Amino acid sequence: MKTRQSRGGGMMKLCRNTIPLFTVLLFSVFPVRADDAGVTTSRDAIFPQSAGTSSPAAPSAGAQAAPARTQTAPAGTQTAPAATQSEPEASDTDSSERAAAPTFYPMAHDPYSGLGYSVVEKADYRSGRLKVSVNGSMGSFGMYEIREDGKEIPILSSYDFFSSTAFMLRIGRKEYLLNYAGGVKSEARRTEAGLQIAYTIPGKAFFLVDFTFPAAGAGRPMENAVQVNMYTVNLGDNPQTFTSKAVFDTILGESSSQHFSTYESPELNTQRKFGTMKNDRWICSTNKVVAIGFLLYGADISEPGNVSLGPIASLSESWEPTINEGKGFSTVLSYNNSGVAMNWKTAYLLPGQTDRKLFYITTADGTELLDALESGSTKLFARPENSQESEQTARAVPVTAEAEPSRQPLSPAAQAVTEDQLDLEYIQNLIDYIESLQEAGSVNREEYTSLNEELDAIFEKLRSMGN
Repeated sequence: MKTRQSRGGGMMKLCRNTIPLFTVLLFSVFPVRADDAGVTTSRDAIFPQSAGTSSPAAPSAGAQAAPARTQTAPAGTQTAPAATQSEPEASDTDSSERAAAPTFYPMAHDPYSGLGYSVVEKADYRSGRLKVSVNGSMGSFGMYEIREDGKEIPILSSYDFFSSTAFMLRIGRKEYLLNYAGGVKSEARRTEAGLQIAYTIPGKAFFLVDFTFPAAGAGRPMENAVQVNMYTVNLGDNPQTFTSKAVFDTILGESSSQHFSTYESPELNTQRKFGTMKNDRWICSTNKVVAIGFLLYGADISEPGNVSLGPIASLSESWEPTINEGKGFSTVLSYNNSGVAMNWKTAYLLPGQTDRKLFYITTADGTELLDALESGSTKLFARPENSQESEQTARAVPVTAEAEPSRQPLSPAAQAVTEDQLDLEYIQNLIDYIESLQEAGSVNREEYTSLNEELDAIFEKLRSMGN
């Protein structure tokens, strides 16, 4: 009896000594994954870890490819260090602190803006008193003015993360709303000089919105302005027409005695459409505490074809909004709810060709900034201090529809193009007919070639005219 108890005690003691050793061996053979342990890295939030991958691989050459390919990165692609993707970043410091901020390490290069970038789920960038936020999954962006007490005031309607403010793209006759509600694939990016949102419509177009913060001189960021570049790329196999539009859901003027103001009109409280911004130059909305201004004429700005001030609901109902001049901003669905719509001129793009449009957003009226831009005292494009690229390289952009008119003599076919052939409706009908021939299967090669030659001649004539 005594011997049996001794054996039992020995077995108990052996188990107590063996179990910890077995546990150590088990975890050394089967390590606990970070996500199983309740740990989520910044990389996991962007690129899911594929099975069997123990460490991120170095970026491949594919990271330098066209945007459509960089949308989905290889499972082993490493993103920028977590310190550069969490907030606050270097952008949340003033110019004296920026030199000591962590260096930004881009993981890919955008060929259109010329900037290095890393894909992020969400990001903020602050320069002076202006803060911009982007959300990749929603395809939307927000803007804030930072008051002297540090409080952030939204300067656009912030409902559902600013989703009522959006860019749109018209390809041929089809219109696309560029955010999650429009079903267009999007991604947010942190760049060397700000933020970007990239939209891809497979086989048709790539649309990039680039928010870059200009410098006031000597490397100092401007206190209250961001440069907005829009790049449209034809991803199709045929020439096509592309038209961009933006709708901004303004809120500041709705709580003050004036909804809007321009350079020429200090008070606008009714609907209005501008066919040109040459005299008015900018649109401003303010509640006397904070403000937002859209700079739409002067310097290197791409003037819109028309600008509309109207009820926010009506600005998206049709491509060119119907405006009731002199009427207020109330509708049966909303009271005093105003907004700004900008329709840019149509670009005629060959396959792979890029169109670029540019304007500025500021937390003030645009007089001071426009004067500074036109006098040359403010740099039009700020390069981050830690960037190793030259400014010449950074500003390089593929051939665009806004390039200087060709100085090459026109071909006989282009010289023979008539005014009727330059009509937008005629051009779109011609493109549609060419595409219908391709889809038909049995193509009359002679007719198909003739139509394409006519279209090429029209595009050549348009480029020579600076369109």
